[in-house]
Amino acid sequence: MTEAELQALVAAGETLAVEFKGESRKPLGDRELALVCVCLANGTGGTLLIGVEKDGNITGAKPRHGDHTDPDKLRALVRNMTM
Repeated sequence: MTEAELQALVAAGETLAVEFKGESRKPLGDRELALVCVCLANGTGGTLLIGVEKDGNITGAKPRHGDHTDPDKLRALVRNMTM
């Protein structure tokens, strides 16, 4: 996804297929992350934007694996926490 496409998603706001999960107040927990993915998967699919607040303000995602976030580890987490 390009930066322009991402900005357009954020500007359009949340929908049934686009979910914002901000982390400015508290990091997104593993259980909550898996739950959001399951909810999107049970619908028509969608896009989860971590680090975007409900008002569309981009605050950034907290690192989940030390000083970075490993996408493969996130995929494994969701796979291991769901059926």
